[in-house]
Amino acid sequence: MVSRSATEALVKQTLQRSFQNFQVPLQCRVSFQFLYLGETHQVAIHEVGALLGDPNAPVSNPKGSWAILSLSVVLDQVVDLTDSTQQRIIRTNQSELTGNWVNYAGVSPTQHLGEALYHLPGLVGFIFGSSKVPANCLAIFPDKLSARSSVTFDNEMTGRTERMN
Repeated sequence: MVSRSATEALVKQTLQRSFQNFQVPLQCRVSFQFLYLGETHQVAIHEVGALLGDPNAPVSNPKGSWAILSLSVVLDQVVDLTDSTQQRIIRTNQSELTGNWVNYAGVSPTQHLGEALYHLPGLVGFIFGSSKVPANCLAIFPDKLSARSSVTFDNEMTGRTERMN
């Protein structure tokens, strides 16, 4: 396992070279998959728009159907973008990370950040603040999971524990 300081140094070195305060080309160069998780099921359903409004008095959105799974997650190397120290490394802040990019022309800066993080060797995910509710989310790059990392859930239909590889 790589130490936190070594991970921070790698993040700082890689991101500062290619990512100066989100000043990057308008189009992402590569597509990649990620698993987008909320720290609770309420966070997850707010993030996808299944619940709208104030977290203390949400309104259900009748569009769409959703399935909620409780996952067990063990990750080897993760960047915590809720940590102000990590934010300073890439010259950003919580407001910019949780901004409303819906009407942004082109690919949003946060999508470029996701691409830059994807290309960091060994990094399997990142923690970030929800833009919908006061809570955290986790993005995992499934194709980068190491042997020491795992995402599992108990499949109630089969009675087996399923593992994402």
